[in-house]
Amino acid sequence: MPPRRTTTPRATGTITGLAPSPRDPSLMTIEVDDAVVGTILRSTCDDLKLVEGGRVTATKAAAIHAAIDVAAARARALRMLAARDRSTTALREALVARGHSERAADAAIAMLTADGWIDDRRYATERARVLVERSCAARAKGRRGQSGAAIRARLMREGLDADTIDTELRRAGIHPRDGEDDGAFEGP
Repeated sequence: MPPRRTTTPRATGTITGLAPSPRDPSLMTIEVDDAVVGTILRSTCDDLKLVEGGRVTATKAAAIHAAIDVAAARARALRMLAARDRSTTALREALVARGHSERAADAAIAMLTADGWIDDRRYATERARVLVERSCAARAKGRRGQSGAAIRARLMREGLDADTIDTELRRAGIHPRDGEDDGAFEGP
């Protein structure tokens, strides 16, 4: 279940409820003055020193609001990654396009990268392999496959950096500039 926010955190108040999410123990639901304000990561709850009976100041309310946004971005990113692997850039763009702030998207991506959920090198390796296999299969059927340069351009559009792409294409046995002049490479 994604993190939720039912009311805007009040400028002041008392934390009346702090409970782990039954579906995800890494999340905590926060109530201020008996109103659920949202769900944040347990680690953030610890960092903010949130405890039942504790006071919520305007500064702390702003921090809680930001933490709710980060937890929501993280949850959405995990759902997106469960569907298919993505580059850091593509994931960030998708999160922002779906209404998450750039700051929340960046924080969520940093957490997921640190936890190993996002790895641009792994993504580039797998994506290059898939594109090379498709190109070779097309050539085996007498159709024109993509050149190394075309695969490189496609990976660049997907937000990967040039050095990572070139390294992974070479690892797949493709020169990244193959076919710039004549179309398709012969394949590995």
